[in-house]
Amino acid sequence: MGTFIPIHGHTSRIFRRQRENLKTIHLSKDARKTVYDIARSTNIYPYHIWARAALGYSLGVMGNPDDLPSTNVPDQGDSPEEQKVSIGGFTGELKADTFWGSDKTDEMAFMALLRQREGRTLEDEDVITSLIKAHVERGLRYFCAEFARLGRRGDEFVLSLLEEPSRAAKAGQGSSIAQDVVQSGVDYSVRIILGKDVRSGMPVETTINGKGQAPHIAIMGKTGTGKSRTGLGYLASINEGKSQQVPCLIFDYLKGDIAREAEFKLVRDTLQAKVIDIEHEPIPLSPFALPNYSEESIRDAAYRFWGTLKSVMPQLKEKQRAKCVHIVRTAYGNLGRAPSFVDLWETADMVYPDPKERDSLLGSLYSELQRLADYKLFQNPTDSRSHPFYEGSYIINLSTLPEELRKAAVFLTLDHLFPELMARQNAPLDANGFRQIRLIIALDEAQSYLECKNPTLAKFLSAGRSKGVAVMLLSQRPDDFDQPKVNYTEQMGLKVVFRCDVNRPRAMEVMLGGEIDPQQIASLQPGIAKACLSGSNRPIDLQAWQP
Repeated sequence: MGTFIPIHGHTSRIFRRQRENLKTIHLSKDARKTVYDIARSTNIYPYHIWARAALGYSLGVMGNPDDLPSTNVPDQGDSPEEQKVSIGGFTGELKADTFWGSDKTDEMAFMALLRQREGRTLEDEDVITSLIKAHVERGLRYFCAEFARLGRRGDEFVLSLLEEPSRAAKAGQGSSIAQDVVQSGVDYSVRIILGKDVRSGMPVETTINGKGQAPHIAIMGKTGTGKSRTGLGYLASINEGKSQQVPCLIFDYLKGDIAREAEFKLVRDTLQAKVIDIEHEPIPLSPFALPNYSEESIRDAAYRFWGTLKSVMPQLKEKQRAKCVHIVRTAYGNLGRAPSFVDLWETADMVYPDPKERDSLLGSLYSELQRLADYKLFQNPTDSRSHPFYEGSYIINLSTLPEELRKAAVFLTLDHLFPELMARQNAPLDANGFRQIRLIIALDEAQSYLECKNPTLAKFLSAGRSKGVAVMLLSQRPDDFDQPKVNYTEQMGLKVVFRCDVNRPRAMEVMLGGEIDPQQIASLQPGIAKACLSGSNRPIDLQAWQP
């Protein structure tokens, strides 16, 4: 008990069935406001998954909810007007099909926990509904307090839910939301030989996934300094000679050399990586596939798509948002399944058949939908195969795409992977506290992504550790990590800096610790880098490779 219950399942069609044991749940106004605020701050939708998460939390805490209502009605403290209030489009009404989703396994797990807590058979609809509402409300009260304690920062809140003991546990009431499983007889440590210490000549080794360590890696340097060679060499060394490999998902952004050139053949062979050349083969997932196809889920997917599109295509205007959302929602409704980009483009033609009206209302949005349809970035949504990215290593060659589509392909992939990641149990620990790494995501030319300020990447960095996901960012300079709303530096564990230009010395000092002379960084010799290991606040001079 006390685990963060999975909140996403998989389905490729609208699937409705009568749930006999649960009536519609009516959340209080305070609970609705909590759900709305947290969903907006974390950008994790649909709203009802937070109600399910709250249920999972409450069921894992000792004692019964202290506000068990006698009937399932809106709270008596809510006025008739308040009971009708829609907060950001969320009415607080949770119907059985929406709340449980299409996967009956989740429903059965929750009901088993509820019966275990009550110590009796539960058959009466009103009793079951009242109990579930009481637990959801209690869980949301905790979420509200924790969210406020963390300054209403969504990334910190998600990390708190995944890794910190619950506040109830501190009061002696129960255990943490996400429990870690410790496995004996295994070694999950991920060690990397970085190179040699310039002063001593001794090998420099680090472990990226120790207790309390961020497993993420940042490697910076100007073009030609060997940052890609170094970073990908580290990935190969992690897997060299290992029977149980760590899967790597590598996005080759600029030149296609990682995917094709002889310089990286040893990396490809060591990782046993499959190369996906997006010019000839789509990315094997459907970005519009949803855990369920409720009206709320479709709405949230439509807005999420607009957010990603706008972050990489600045020519789009805010006034086009409503049109984009309408097209996406219409496509879902007409098809009864996840649409493809071709479906979206054809739906735009159907909704706005007059070319003059279409050009006037949609403008560049229509041409961008057409471009996405033409390039066939992702597999057809009628292909029900799940993606293979946790099973082996993949290199996705984006180099032949226009720049905006390269970014869109990466962010749409991450948008699809993140909720899937959150639904998984924490990655297990070995007896020495090393957490299993299930996947490493590597982004070459990462400055191209960081400047977009897309929230999904920040979420991976803040919440991926407990789920066993590490991120490697290969970028031009430390300045790239210091963005207005997110300082990515704070999330990185291992940091390696080759020769580069430093426009903001403060960013370099935060990256490596202590006062750093920008001129010293700009004049580093080939193969020499400044490195700061996870948990250290003092850089060392590292010879990463021999000229």
